[in-house]
Amino acid sequence: MRLRLLAISLLLPTLGACAHGLNYTDPAGPRFSGSPTAGLAPASAMRAEPARTAARPGRIRVASFNIAWARHTDEAIGLLQADPNLSSADLLMLQEMDEASAARIAAALDMHYVYYPATLHPKTDRNFGNALLSRWPIERDSKLILPHTSWQLRTQRIAVLGTVRIDGQPVTVVTAHFGTLVEIFPWGQRDQARTLLEAVKAQDHVIVAGDFNTGGLGEMFEAQGFTWPTHGIGNTHHSWSFDHVYARGFIPIGRGVVREVGEISDHKPIWADLAWAPRVAAPSIATAQ
Repeated sequence: MRLRLLAISLLLPTLGACAHGLNYTDPAGPRFSGSPTAGLAPASAMRAEPARTAARPGRIRVASFNIAWARHTDEAIGLLQADPNLSSADLLMLQEMDEASAARIAAALDMHYVYYPATLHPKTDRNFGNALLSRWPIERDSKLILPHTSWQLRTQRIAVLGTVRIDGQPVTVVTAHFGTLVEIFPWGQRDQARTLLEAVKAQDHVIVAGDFNTGGLGEMFEAQGFTWPTHGIGNTHHSWSFDHVYARGFIPIGRGVVREVGEISDHKPIWADLAWAPRVAAPSIATAQ
């Protein structure tokens, strides 16, 4: 770790002249959304549509994929449709998206979606953010601005939160994209995790998935009652395990990584199957005595 930080410090003088991103600091937007039948529509219109059942009864499949600047959207759609572990996803979290690619993928998969950009990124001159896709209508959604910006590009990172109703139960679903070790250092990544955990602390059923740019935050989630279905899943970005799923109020019953993605991305898509955790009844007065 000391050698990594030393290398970072040596790079600072040479990279300081890079262009900066334009951050969207309004938590309300920009915002883009759509449903399978209504095209682009506000969330209020989606609430009226009847919910569909899970693709696999008795379990909820969650998938996450960082599509690397959304440069290969057509190929990504092909993979998401062809791979059986991805095509059966009930919830799909996407990172490094722009609004056009988010809409195209949601339409191809016949899913509801909401997308918020974090920044207009100087590397592409396009929006850069997170999309949440769901088999069920997204009843409410919001953008959570995460602390710390990249020291180089001054770009911010966000999480997108949505509420979906599964089997009549509201579930908070989060697609997250944290800053890298180079951009915000390990303590900045922990601050981002703390901010996200604070935002969902009141919810009993929560699913968080995305690109965390580290594999070292799982214990923080576990301390807040989350399970870590993707713990030990193997590399998802080059030789590192950066992409993960965390869930509270659910039992992990399966997980995997799609290893062959071609040139679509430098990340590999992940998936996890979840079942409802049994409710623990409060002890009766007689039992407590």
